[in-house]
Amino acid sequence: MGNGLLEKVGLTGYILRGDGPLYGAAREQIQSLQVELHSALEALKKANEKVAETAGQTKSLEAELSQTRKVLKVSDERAAALEVRCEGVLKQLSSMTEALKERDEAVSQKAEVQRQYEALKANFEELQAQLEEAKAQKEAALARVEIN
Repeated sequence: MGNGLLEKVGLTGYILRGDGPLYGAAREQIQSLQVELHSALEALKKANEKVAETAGQTKSLEAELSQTRKVLKVSDERAAALEVRCEGVLKQLSSMTEALKERDEAVSQKAEVQRQYEALKANFEELQAQLEEAKAQKEAALARVEIN
């Protein structure tokens, strides 16, 4: 195990000194890794910016959603109040409809009573005329009796 470590350290020293063909390959690989690292860091930076932007939009949408919920709650409360009010109005309309039916019945009864009154009045006037005629006939008969 110790020998393997020395070999690796020796190889690393050999690579780092710039001696031999491994140095160039290692340097290219390091540069390639640096380019990849730089690209990855740039992508990470852009992703973080996008996350920050998205977080801002999310907060804005959450605020808008909260406001919408408040408006919806107020609308629900108003709708419930209006529903109660409508029920009251419907009861009043029902009561008014019933009152109108009763009024119509009373008007109809009044018209019938008026018709009966007019018929009775006509009968009364006819009877009154007959009574007047009978009185006149009676007086005429009495006058004849007295003359005779």
